[in-house]
Amino acid sequence: MLESFLTIRAVVWGPMFVEMFLVLFFCLCLAFFILRIIGKKYDIVLKKRLIRLSNFSLAAGMAGLVFLFFNYEKAALLGSRIWFPILGVGFLVWLGFIVYDIFVRLPREKKAISEKEKFKKYLP
Repeated sequence: MLESFLTIRAVVWGPMFVEMFLVLFFCLCLAFFILRIIGKKYDIVLKKRLIRLSNFSLAAGMAGLVFLFFNYEKAALLGSRIWFPILGVGFLVWLGFIVYDIFVRLPREKKAISEKEKFKKYLP
């Protein structure tokens, strides 16, 4: 199974596999627009994180669609299956940085902002 994903030849996938990836990549592209619309409602601290997450979803969706197209067209190097695990690992690392930013750095920034506002409250 792993050898079939690590081949450099362009191998055509079955229709169910292609449809599954097509739906996944279209959903990632759709998530870009949803996150951008949702991001307008929040403060600047959270808005910045939602923009990063929407950029991730657009990049992952578009890259996946491009490589899926090359696989469908049986392009020699760009249509090979090895790009999907490489993209998957790259995007998981990128997503890890975004999740770290949301769950570790965001609470620190919100706490610092609230302490700063509390301090400003007592200044004339």
